[in-house]
Amino acid sequence: MATQDALSAAGFEVSVEIDDAESRSVEEREANRTTRAQARSELLRDRARHRRESADASWDASRQIAGGIPLGQPILVGHHSERRHRRELERIQSLASRSVEQTRAADADERRADVLSGEAERRYSGKAVGRRITRLETELRKVESQLDGCTRVVGGYTQIHPPATDASADRLRLQRIDLKDQLEYWTGVRDELAADQPMYSHETIKKGDYVRVSGHWRKVARVNRKSVSVETGYSWTDSAVPRHHRAQAVRGGRWSGALTSASAVLCTRRSVAVPRTTGRGTGSSGLQCMSVDDQHPQRSRMPSP
Repeated sequence: MATQDALSAAGFEVSVEIDDAESRSVEEREANRTTRAQARSELLRDRARHRRESADASWDASRQIAGGIPLGQPILVGHHSERRHRRELERIQSLASRSVEQTRAADADERRADVLSGEAERRYSGKAVGRRITRLETELRKVESQLDGCTRVVGGYTQIHPPATDASADRLRLQRIDLKDQLEYWTGVRDELAADQPMYSHETIKKGDYVRVSGHWRKVARVNRKSVSVETGYSWTDSAVPRHHRAQAVRGGRWSGALTSASAVLCTRRSVAVPRTTGRGTGSSGLQCMSVDDQHPQRSRMPSP
């Protein structure tokens, strides 16, 4: 660490102790992250304002110098005014270049400030929270396999990984505790986001239901854990990559709500049309009938909810 190196160079004896037994809660870390992002955003905006003021001053100074030179006035070579004229032209160029550089730097600061100011909103969006939960679950499984030991078959060869021991095991146990705390926190955030919205997943979408994919109603041929396969009317199913639009689930010819982040773009011939996240819908009341064409669900007519 820089502080340790500086103190050691000054002749002090320095010892560093790190206590990993206790750590801040996830709520405290998230609050601190938000506070630091806001403070950084304000700092960048202040710096952008100062840079714009400096750019305006440099530009005004260059215009003032240029205003003292008659339009079209050439440099009089050999005249006593030659050196002063050349200095003024260099000064004009220098001030104008500085103004442009300061303006560009101010624009960059403002863009960074905008990114930081919107970080909390993006971080707590349903899409980001869902991805974060998936990543944490993957990391937790990896840590547990390292603690318990595992056997893998790679390229026809069996790899045996013994359980972690001593300091490595202690470190992994602390990491497991932290991952579980994060999972509990972000699962709670997801539940809050979905509190007043219908949930759609592989448990609620069934084969034979209809989902809206890229503006077309498609019949579900197979339900996967994180996706569904949709019929095409031919011998294959279409693949659909999820996009951040809205889709709607239909069961038994009735509209049952909207799916956020479940609309998809048709791709290759194997399946996906993800309807696993939440969205706003009419719930169990106010259901409306829909005319469904089993052979061509994209031609089905859907009344406005």
